[in-house]
Amino acid sequence: MSDPALRQEAGALVARAGAGQRAFDNAMPAAERAAAQAGASGSESWIAAQQAISRLEAARAQTVEALALLDRLAVQRSALPTNPDDFRTIVDAAEKAGALATAQQDAIDRLRARIAP
Repeated sequence: MSDPALRQEAGALVARAGAGQRAFDNAMPAAERAAAQAGASGSESWIAAQQAISRLEAARAQTVEALALLDRLAVQRSALPTNPDDFRTIVDAAEKAGALATAQQDAIDRLRARIAP
């Protein structure tokens, strides 16, 4: 039997991951500009770029937290009798959140590489 509350929880966590993506997208242009303008390691412009990247990392917090909660939910439900369709909903939600988190980390890594000493 399907569990509507479980599906609703998974959907809410995907929405939370999406909110994290929107925050990340909003912070990205400033981080890209700062990285493009970064001077030598330790310079004011380099420090500004580091700070902009830190804000970008903070902006993705909702995405990462949603992914962690979805992963935990999947582990919990794997030990309980769960409708296969409901479990698939959790797995799909975790995959969506995971794809967002991975793309965000890749973008941060690219920016960090641009300003590496």
